[in-house]
Amino acid sequence: QVLSHAGPAGLEPPSIARVLAMMARTPDGLASDPAATFLPDTAAPPTTWDVAAFVGAVKSAAPSLDWAAVMCQLDCPSFHVSDVAGLTILSTAFKLGTSGAPPQAFPTRAVVGRWKNTKGQLSLLRTALHAP
Repeated sequence: QVLSHAGPAGLEPPSIARVLAMMARTPDGLASDPAATFLPDTAAPPTTWDVAAFVGAVKSAAPSLDWAAVMCQLDCPSFHVSDVAGLTILSTAFKLGTSGAPPQAFPTRAVVGRWKNTKGQLSLLRTALHAP
C-alpha cells in the first residue's frame, strides 16, 4: 500500500537500492525503534525486516524491475554492511527479486566496480569475505 504512493519514479533501481541499503545497515533491533510505539498494544513489534514482503510488494508494483540494476545502485552515501545479517538481506532481496526469471548470479559488477562510497563498498567486501 505504501509503494502505491511512490509513483513510477519511486520504483526505479536507485530508490529501491536506497531502501535495501537502509535495511542492510539496520538488519535487526527494530523493536527498539521509537516508531514501534505506534503499533497496537496487541501487536508484537517486528525485530527484523521482512525482505520477502518488501520484494513481493515491489515485484507486484514494478514486475519488470531490473534487480541487477538495483544492486548496481547500492553505491549511495548511506550504504554500510556491518554483519552477515545485512549481507543476507541484500542476497535474499536479489534472489527473491529475480525468482521466476532465468536463474541469475548476484551481479559482481555491483560489488567490484568503482564506487563513490568506498567505505561502504569495503564494508560489503569485508563482510562477504568473513561470511560462512
